Amino acid sequence: MFDFMPSQPGPGFIHRFRCGTVSHCPEITVCQAFFDTRLWQDDLYSASGIVFPARLVNAATKRKAEYFAGRFCCQQLLANHGVHTAVLSHQDRSPAWPAGFCGSISHTQNQAVVLLAPINSGFSPGVDAETLASRIMRETADMFTSPQEQTRLQHCPLDWEQALLVTFSAKEALFKSLYPLVKRYLDFDCAEISELDVRRGSLTLTLTQVLSDSFPAGYHFYGKWQFAGDVVTTCFYPQILQ
Repeated sequence: MFDFMPSQPGPGFIHRFRCGTVSHCPEITVCQAFFDTRLWQDDLYSASGIVFPARLVNAATKRKAEYFAGRFCCQQLLANHGVHTAVLSHQDRSPAWPAGFCGSISHTQNQAVVLLAPINSGFSPGVDAETLASRIMRETADMFTSPQEQTRLQHCPLDWEQALLVTFSAKEALFKSLYPLVKRYLDFDCAEISELDVRRGSLTLTLTQVLSDSFPAGYHFYGKWQFAGDVVTTCFYPQILQ
């Protein structure tokens, strides 16, 4: 799914990070950081030149560390383009990318991942990382999958909980990629999983309703997914009509 360069040591609590590109789509770059929140120190923000948002002043250490790790990944990818503008947040807390760029940020447990693309590449990337919690998947399945989707997933070679997690993560990743294009949050029933290929690590989500003239009901989005231990990462990068 990703083609990474060798890992490098990171600052403070980030013990390593790596950058690369999306396989078969080198216009989209990726950075992944692995960290230990027990080693977190608040002065890392100023030391690394990352803007500390006022809304996190009283946040838990975990939240401060996750936010920093995501923005650190953004910083690495933008620097490769010669851009040193901070990625702040809009009022809705979505990332405010520097002019000419779009991207997506996700984190789970002790890792963060970011996708970045120049606007003129024609892609709107979305990424999501989730950690498997089997009981939660079983108890919440009806919140993000329809009976038809569940029937389809029961025929998948993955364990039931893994198939549910891939589906949940895929919808999160797709909705992140579409949010800048349709300018609204989407419910889980806006798209359904119509294909899940375990051998290729690919999947298809199909819209169940009209989102815009460019994205009518029945529109197919093709994404990628992979497990690393109990963490699944999914991504979509639909093309933007120029």
